[in-house]
Amino acid sequence: MPADPLVACESLSVHYIGGDRWVLDDVSFEQLAGRVTAVIGPSGCGKSTLVRACCGLVPHSIPSEYSGSVALRGQEVADAPADVLAGTVAYVGQNPDAAVVTRSVRSEVEFPLQNLCLGRDEITERADAALAAVGMAGLGGKDPWTLSGGQRQRLALARALLPRPGVLILDEFTSHLDPDLDERVRIGVRTYLPQATIIEITHRLQWSEQADHVVVMDAGTIVQTGPPAKLLDEPGPLRTLIGRGR
Repeated sequence: MPADPLVACESLSVHYIGGDRWVLDDVSFEQLAGRVTAVIGPSGCGKSTLVRACCGLVPHSIPSEYSGSVALRGQEVADAPADVLAGTVAYVGQNPDAAVVTRSVRSEVEFPLQNLCLGRDEITERADAALAAVGMAGLGGKDPWTLSGGQRQRLALARALLPRPGVLILDEFTSHLDPDLDERVRIGVRTYLPQATIIEITHRLQWSEQADHVVVMDAGTIVQTGPPAKLLDEPGPLRTLIGRGR
C-alpha cells in the first residue's frame, strides 16, 4: 500500500488579508516521509505561500485565509494546536534575522532545546552537532549581530535542526552562501538528519536535479511535478527554467 503523506494539500487556494487576489489557486501536493522535494518557479509564483501553508505560518501567523485543505500528519493545519505544529515541522525563511532573540550563537541554538526540558549534557551535545553540521563549530561565543548574513542564515538553520523535526521546510535557506559552502551545508543537514523529509524552495536550479521530487510553479499553481530525471527527459517548464539558468 502507498505510504500516507506527511503533508497533503488538496485544492488549496490562499488569500492574504488585505490583498486583492488569491496567491495560490487550486494547488494539490503531497510530501512523503523521507523525500526531498524542490519547489521552483519564477518570482511571485506562490512558492513561499505554498511552504508557509505547509508549516502553518498560513493561516496562524500571517493574516490569511485558505480554501481547500492542507494537512500535516492528517491534521488540518488551520485546526492544529501550536505545540503539534512545532513538534512536527521546522521552517527556515529567507530572513535569518527574524528569529534572533539572544546575544550569543550558543544561546540561540540551545533555546529550542531548553523548552523541551532536556538535560544539560544532551543540550550541549546536540547544539555542538548542529553547529558543526552548518559549518559553525567554534563560533558559539559570538554575538549573532556580529556575524555575516550567510553565517546568520546558517545559524537559523542550526536552530531549526535541533529539535529533529519530522518535516524541514527551507525557503531559499542558502541564498547568502556561495555554491561551495551551499553544498557543504547540504551535506551537513543530511548527516544531522539522515532520514530528513525536506521541502525546499531553491533559486539554484542545479540542486533541484538532486532532489527526489520537483514541483514547478507558475502564476499561483503547479504546472509540472515528478522526479527530476523524468521531468528533464521531456520538454516542459523545468527544462525551460534550467535552460535559462533561472
